[in-house]
Amino acid sequence: MTMSASRKSDVYSFGVLMLELVSGCRPNTAPENSKCGTLVKWTHYAIASGKQMDTIDPVLKERGPPFKELTTFLKIASLCTSDSPDNRPTMKEALQQLSQLRTEIAQVRNHTE
Repeated sequence: MTMSASRKSDVYSFGVLMLELVSGCRPNTAPENSKCGTLVKWTHYAIASGKQMDTIDPVLKERGPPFKELTTFLKIASLCTSDSPDNRPTMKEALQQLSQLRTEIAQVRNHTE
């Protein structure tokens, strides 16, 4: 593993930031009852176990976007933090996915108002 920055490491860092936003947790922590150690590992484990809602900040669950949109955001963040750099999207692809998600959230809000 090299210590030089790359576009794929930038995508990873962006994914970590996304996980911090959606979970309200710091990147070097996971819940005490988790044996995963880090936010990234905990999130990947939760998604694989079908427990992705456990990783979402309770405030967002209560007042944020609907479940589908929260889990989509979480999945984009998970892709960005894939262990294999080759499996990570480019920043452009991540932005396109987030832009699509923003459009979906706006449509949901327009229908509920």
